[in-house]
Amino acid sequence: MANILSIIISTKDDESCLSRQLESIAAQTVWPDELFLIDDGSTDGSKDVVNNFYEKYKDEVSCNIRTVLCDDNKGFNARVNQAGLDSKCKFLYFASSNDYLLPNFVEMHKKAIKTYKDLHLSCSYHFGFEGFKTAEDVDERYIPGHCSVISKKAFIEFGMHRQSLEWHADLFLFNVAAYKYGFYSTGEELSVKTSDVNSYANKGVHTALQLAVLMEMVRILEEEEPFKNIKHKMLDRICDLTQGDVLKRSVPEIHEKIHIESLEFIAQAKEAFKEQEKVIASLLDILATDPANLLEAAKADAAKRLAAKKAAAKRRSDAAKKGWNTRRKNSKKKAAKKKVAKKKIAKKKVAKKK
Repeated sequence: MANILSIIISTKDDESCLSRQLESIAAQTVWPDELFLIDDGSTDGSKDVVNNFYEKYKDEVSCNIRTVLCDDNKGFNARVNQAGLDSKCKFLYFASSNDYLLPNFVEMHKKAIKTYKDLHLSCSYHFGFEGFKTAEDVDERYIPGHCSVISKKAFIEFGMHRQSLEWHADLFLFNVAAYKYGFYSTGEELSVKTSDVNSYANKGVHTALQLAVLMEMVRILEEEEPFKNIKHKMLDRICDLTQGDVLKRSVPEIHEKIHIESLEFIAQAKEAFKEQEKVIASLLDILATDPANLLEAAKADAAKRLAAKKAAAKRRSDAAKKGWNTRRKNSKKKAAKKKVAKKKIAKKKVAKKK
């Protein structure tokens, strides 16, 4: 079976780490059938790294190595989307320059593709099981892109890497593929992801734009036909992102003071979303014009809520005091009545003795 797997790499100023990824591909027990090496307008020595690798291996391996060296910068999503469309292979793997593969990555995924005829997604991650899981049984909340191989059919069907989803484009793509078609798990992680706190994605989730990206996910799920039967699972997944990325990280300096009602809209699905997206939009408008205003709004909101709590506490306190005073008065009346009764009894005893 020819043209099974294509590896696609788009790099931008990654000279320091690109060689490690490329050498990990060269060290595979089985080479991919196709390898796209795309330079997206680098200004460092990345183009030289690509050219050196190509010259070294072009005549030594059966893999079709295709280099695309660009002077302009279009972004990762745009470059890999075009390569995916141009690929002659049935399955695609989108590699990051700063990650690297373990030696049997390609071999294990090719084996899975050959074994499962209707396979659309193969993952080499530590899910805790090895084998194929049907769409109905998929309950995983995270399908990592750095170790997942997707069919070209599913890649195109779900809209490829959508630019409107920014840093969550791969998360969306691989999760919806798993929820619709199921996936195969190798039972172990075969791609090593290198964390970079300064990466575009890690910076992006800390901004207010994260809310807009999640809202765009919801819009796609609600409006586009391919997601009709899986949107509820994805809405739950987006809810996870909302609770984690937005509440705890999007506006960290005020997240303990402000109560953003819009965080509940995804859990309540479409109807609640329609009502509460206005809240998100207003917050984004404030943040876009003057970030300080959002903090002031948060302070005002916090003060308002604190005042309401104090008022409620005072009402409870007043009610308690009123009840206590009433009980105290009743107690005094009972004591007075007992005192009068005792005097009457004493008088009667004195009268009998006489």
